Amino acid sequence: MKIKLQSSRSLRAIEMVEEAVHLLRMGPPGALFAYYVGSLPFVLGILYYWADMSKSAMAYEHCALGASVVALLYLWMKCWHAVFAAFLHAYLVGKDVPVWTWDRIRHLVVAQIVLQPYSLILLPIAFVLTLPYGWMSAFFHNVSYLGDGQHDLKTVFTRSREQAGLESGQNHRILLVLFSFGFFVFLNLATGIFLIPHLFKMLFGIETVFTLSRWCFLNTTFLAVLVSVTFLCMNPLIKTVYALRSFYGLSRQTGEDLKTELRRGKGGAGWAAALLILVLVVNGLAEERDVDTQKDVPAQKLNEALDDVLQHPEYSWRLPREKIKTTGEESGFFGSFFDEVGVTLKKAWKPFKKLWNKFLDWVDDLFPKAKDKPKAQEREWDWRTSLQIVVFTILTATVSLLAILLFRKWKERGIRTHHVASQAIVAKPNLNDEKVQASELPWEEWMALARELMAKGERRLALRAFYLASLAFLSHREWIGIAVYKSNRDYLNELGRRSHALPTLIDFFSQNVAVFEAVWYGLHPVDEVILGKFQENLHGILRIETTRREEAQAA
Repeated sequence: MKIKLQSSRSLRAIEMVEEAVHLLRMGPPGALFAYYVGSLPFVLGILYYWADMSKSAMAYEHCALGASVVALLYLWMKCWHAVFAAFLHAYLVGKDVPVWTWDRIRHLVVAQIVLQPYSLILLPIAFVLTLPYGWMSAFFHNVSYLGDGQHDLKTVFTRSREQAGLESGQNHRILLVLFSFGFFVFLNLATGIFLIPHLFKMLFGIETVFTLSRWCFLNTTFLAVLVSVTFLCMNPLIKTVYALRSFYGLSRQTGEDLKTELRRGKGGAGWAAALLILVLVVNGLAEERDVDTQKDVPAQKLNEALDDVLQHPEYSWRLPREKIKTTGEESGFFGSFFDEVGVTLKKAWKPFKKLWNKFLDWVDDLFPKAKDKPKAQEREWDWRTSLQIVVFTILTATVSLLAILLFRKWKERGIRTHHVASQAIVAKPNLNDEKVQASELPWEEWMALARELMAKGERRLALRAFYLASLAFLSHREWIGIAVYKSNRDYLNELGRRSHALPTLIDFFSQNVAVFEAVWYGLHPVDEVILGKFQENLHGILRIETTRREEAQAA
């Protein structure tokens, strides 16, 4: 299947990109093979160099050699990009696969090696300056297309410069479309790569560094991989767009696009002419046969009947698509789209407009003073009409509210309300969860929960409940502050700083900390003796506060 070439003067940016996609899909398979033969080694090489310079301890020693290898891989990639463009050119002009002679290879390599390295310097500068970027980008893409070995270095430079300055508005619109599309490709790839480790964890239980820490996705190596994959997806399309642009630009002088169309249509020209003559003859005979049946039918009725029939959906697919024109010229893609939307909305609004006019006529009938006003189509909006609408709306709302209230009262007749005392139900914390904090319950409720667990025979959980009760009590007395990041040793040091005048309190708490760590984090079993000693120390902590309060009252 061949693509249909069009004149460059009739192609807008979107159409150029669409034709490039079609060319990339229908073009020779050797084109993409040549592109990735050149691009994959460079991408892998620069990713390895990036990772080596970021993480390796021998980065300083490898820097010069790695940079030289990356530079050679860059030139290798640019030469194969020219081969990719040569395949596209051969397909566009309807010729066979290009023949590679030594002279052609030499001209290709010289053009790419001499001109393409300047893109590494000029393109970033032009991107910062913004305005020259479109011209610079087009120039270096033209070098890939025109520097396929068929011309010398001077010719490649001159023609690339001329084509870069051709139709600058089209060029910038193409860049805008490609950058927008590339941005969404980048986002899709980022989302997919981000979700893959989580899918492996969800489906197979495989933990990776990306599931353990989400911040791993923000390292420079990951971003470099993402940019490289986006480059491999988008750059063939960009090269194809500028190959088409250069082909159409050169065809203005050489007429190559017309020659190609003539070569492709040469074989079927005779059959097309014969078919056209046959259609004309049959059409003439049909007109002579039907002239007697049509001369008695009025032309106006015949046209109306044809219009009615053509409005049926079963015949609409045979009609050509209408083109909306504004001020004698075709509107753009977005203009045509919004014009169609406007026409559709107007058609959809017509029935609502008729209902609205009927409603206004009915309101006019309610107010005799407004009957002399024109109705429906010729209505003029004035203050009396606005007042009528407001009054009618208020009356309607009032009647509706009264009807709702009466209906609710009628439904509630005979129903007695019973007041039930409500009490908030506090969910019991899961003591097996390491994230449980002592601040989730007051110390009295921790004590009650511990006694309940002791009655069930769950001594290990009861021990933890008693320990959390001691932390909650000390926090209530403002001797310690409970926080997620604090360890048991932090609580012990904080208690020593704030209650250094109560050495007995520190001893009780330190003994309980040692017992709790041995039981909860170790393999020490919990028996009645250990649990009793733990409760005795806890009650000692509570008695210290009681004794201190009694001494203060006695004094």
